[in-house]
Amino acid sequence: MKKNKIFTKFVTLSLIGMSILYASRFIEMKNTVSHLPYSKMETSLLQEEIERRSQNGNLPFEMGLELIKRWSGNKEI
Repeated sequence: MKKNKIFTKFVTLSLIGMSILYASRFIEMKNTVSHLPYSKMETSLLQEEIERRSQNGNLPFEMGLELIKRWSGNKEI
């Protein structure tokens, strides 16, 4: 009887741990930008990525410049 309780707790904790690990990996993959150059990204994706990166404090100047080009319609900036 005691071994059954220990086994049940072990399985339960293992499932919880694996679920947390899977969820954290999924979030990590979702937050990773595809390796497309900024000029090839859709504007909506570029805007979302700029918002996320600016909140984290790691926004590259070129990425912001690309969005300004799209907003202004000026390709010579």
